[in-house]
Amino acid sequence: MLKFIKHVALLFLYFVAYQIASGFLMVGPTLQSIPDIPAQLIDSTIWICAIIGLVLSIALIILLWKYIYPRHSVDYRVTASWFHKSQWPILLYIAFFIFQFIVPVPESENQKLVIEFVSAYPLIAFSSVVVFAPILEELIFRGFFATYFFPKMADMKAVGIYLLVTGSLFSLVHMPATLPQFLIYFTMGLNLGWLYLIRRDIRYPIALHMLNNGISYLMIVFLV
Repeated sequence: MLKFIKHVALLFLYFVAYQIASGFLMVGPTLQSIPDIPAQLIDSTIWICAIIGLVLSIALIILLWKYIYPRHSVDYRVTASWFHKSQWPILLYIAFFIFQFIVPVPESENQKLVIEFVSAYPLIAFSSVVVFAPILEELIFRGFFATYFFPKMADMKAVGIYLLVTGSLFSLVHMPATLPQFLIYFTMGLNLGWLYLIRRDIRYPIALHMLNNGISYLMIVFLV
């Protein structure tokens, strides 16, 4: 029990550190909403905060990578052949991506913030949304949980709980306001977790996460 509490506290600290780092990177829209601040002061403050956020993000990535990526302590023994085919999470991702265009879902608060951020500061937004967010979120939600909370996944029940927990938490931190919004982020989290288990390498879900955010970024830049 003490070990579990320690891991929860460590997870909380890592997540708070991630929020602080991303907060520095995404300070632009917040400053712009404050009246009577000179534009020149806003711009200089935003770039100073972006540099601080950049340094903090890189430091956190190095720390998480050092303690999570080299550790192969997850005892994963699921033998179901259908579950280990990489094309299934990829195809599910593509299908759900198309589904979002067929059945549009109102934007979540998180998506509104991202659109505002990308539109105002595309360069800073690219580093935050497309580069740092996927790396840090995968290290925390997929890597940390598998290493510290689910070190033994000997059957599909354990795998299902892992995917349910990580997918749900991943969705909740993106501030969904409705069930469809929750399901969008949950499905993405499930796919990323599934791909991580199949490949046993955190770099694969990071790459898919970057691709997803990169597509969203380009759509905002060129279509919004």
